[in-house]
Amino acid sequence: MSGMVISSVENFVNMSGHLEDIGISNIHFYNSKNHSGLDTPMIALVPFLDFLILGDDAHISPSLQQIVSEAHARHIPVLKGECIKNIALQKDMGC
Repeated sequence: MSGMVISSVENFVNMSGHLEDIGISNIHFYNSKNHSGLDTPMIALVPFLDFLILGDDAHISPSLQQIVSEAHARHIPVLKGECIKNIALQKDMGC
């Protein structure tokens, strides 16, 4: 499965293992602390995603809103980064 993660590097490092635990191995990462804004190539990846993951530090911007709107329009789940850990823990428990 594939996913796009928009978060800081620190948060991405903390969730990357959990992403792999739940089967997301093709990961597109955007550093949310890069203030240049999300560009067209990142937006163009949305149709090919299985999940969009937003870190707690993903700053609301017009570009991010466009990515989230595109994901919703294509019925792609948009998850908070903290949810990934909970999903991975439930999987480990056999739920």
